[in-house]
Amino acid sequence: MWNYRIIKFNTATETQYYGLYETFYDDKGDICGHDETPTIIGDTVDEIQKTLEMMMTDVNRCKDNVLEGDQIKFAPFYDKSEPLIPFDLDELS
Repeated sequence: MWNYRIIKFNTATETQYYGLYETFYDDKGDICGHDETPTIIGDTVDEIQKTLEMMMTDVNRCKDNVLEGDQIKFAPFYDKSEPLIPFDLDELS
């Protein structure tokens, strides 16, 4: 048997994060493993829930317009004719 479970982890710097993991059980119902990497990660359980709600909204909106992966033509993220403006990430905080 398997299902998805939210698992909380603490990092070496004592920050915590939550992940939604595919979790596997033995015949007695004891956890015998989970995915190495989470399907979804968040700073809180609510953040995971909001992400799932957004995903379901997008699935319902796009279910009749499925993209063909080998036919997607990616556009650039920016106009290459415009100059790039350098910045320091530390100045943005």
